[in-house]
Amino acid sequence: MDLDDVYVQIGEFGIQQKIYFVSLCLFNLYAPFHLIQFVFTGQSAKFTCISNGTSYNNTCPNDLISSCSSIVFEKYPDTVAKQWSLICDEGYKTKFVQSVFMAGVGVGAVLLGACADRIGRLKTLAATLLGMIGFGLASSFARWFNLYLTLRFFTGVCTAGNILASFVLSSELIGPSKRGLCGNIFQVFFAVGIVLYSLLAFYVPHWRALSALATCVGIPYIFLFILLPESPRWLITHDRSREARQVLRLIADRNGMIFPTDLEILVPAPNANRGTLLDLFRKRRTVVSTMVQMFSWFCNSAVYYGLTLASDKLGSSIYVSTMLSGVVEIPAYIVTAILIDCIGRRIPLSLFMVLGGISCLLIEFIHVPALTFPLALFGKLCIAASFAIIYIHSAELFPTVIRNSGLGLCSLFARLGGIIAPFISLLDLVTPSLQFTVFGLLSLSSGILNLMLDETLNRTLPETLDDLKGEGNMRNERGRYARLANIEDLDDSEDDLENLRTVEVGPVVLST
Repeated sequence: MDLDDVYVQIGEFGIQQKIYFVSLCLFNLYAPFHLIQFVFTGQSAKFTCISNGTSYNNTCPNDLISSCSSIVFEKYPDTVAKQWSLICDEGYKTKFVQSVFMAGVGVGAVLLGACADRIGRLKTLAATLLGMIGFGLASSFARWFNLYLTLRFFTGVCTAGNILASFVLSSELIGPSKRGLCGNIFQVFFAVGIVLYSLLAFYVPHWRALSALATCVGIPYIFLFILLPESPRWLITHDRSREARQVLRLIADRNGMIFPTDLEILVPAPNANRGTLLDLFRKRRTVVSTMVQMFSWFCNSAVYYGLTLASDKLGSSIYVSTMLSGVVEIPAYIVTAILIDCIGRRIPLSLFMVLGGISCLLIEFIHVPALTFPLALFGKLCIAASFAIIYIHSAELFPTVIRNSGLGLCSLFARLGGIIAPFISLLDLVTPSLQFTVFGLLSLSSGILNLMLDETLNRTLPETLDDLKGEGNMRNERGRYARLANIEDLDDSEDDLENLRTVEVGPVVLST
């Protein structure tokens, strides 16, 4: 049987898996404390420029900071812009900070995504958490702007690896029928994190203190590793069946289920095509699917962070607007959780992106200021829903052997969207609300292209790249799977692995 079938026997989402899942969800609650930190620490500074005896409020003669003989900043908000006088012709550097952070997230998504597939989900999760804490605290006390930029970059690298590892590990510890629901609950924690961070920012007006406190939230997470196991699916595909057996037995025992002594699990045979990410671009079918996913992640991220960063333009208070942008995501995830288990992943994904795109386009074309904020919030609701679905959908499209790497590749393109999002907002200097037109077109086009992807509802997770090449039930293809007969007796010794020879018996490959 497949590992998904094993979970059906020992519990798809029992008490022990709930403990694991909530623990991993807490990592996603922590992620916004870094990902949207700059919404508050990077606010524009209010100042008075004095030039030739004339005072200029929040502007400089000829937009040149060098033309000011002196600059007086208001006490609040205390931001990065105030710290290093990033105003007038130097103001672009505030946008650059968020883009550098997102560049780090993109690099981390690719490098650490592959790392998690190689060394394991749990080790990657632990290393990236320590990196987020270390680099985050260091950036809070940086005395030079270039040093601050560098540290924010590496914070982004670790944040990406942490999000991917926690999501993949959470999805690989639960049964197939609960994967969609849990994927949405996982995203709810991100929305709650936005709300909590907005509250923290409201009560901590100094950017250094806010950055340090936001980072320190992650310190207690270190103790969560006492509870968390490695993914049994990853362990089995890396020939570490004894450790996988221990994890599965613990889950069964804590769930109050009897662990079968004659348990048999299908695992990739030694000659199975495990491959690399490059193999995704060698077959037309996988090339189209991968390219659509990359573009979709790019659009999702650009619109999601674009609308989040535009919060200061949508309401009277940046704190209230940002908090509401987080609150509105919660009903999005509830609706999504219902839809994806009823009608699948692909249609809701496309529908939400199309509706989000239309909402953003209406902001530009109806020109009714009173409707701008509600339309933007509805757009944020839709794009949050599509972002939740796309994580689940992509995780089910990529095989286990490169699942983390595949999500890392898609996340790289998501971060490219996050990099350009702050600069898309500059389009409002040309035409008011023009940024929402761009967001609308991106979301609309991506929603239509997503119709080209396969539906994954009720399909067994693919294990190897060979699973992506056939049709129908992939477990019935010959020559690619070996059965672990009596997992109780099989260990990781070289003799056992050598004896895992395959012979064909009917449609299924059995071990001898």
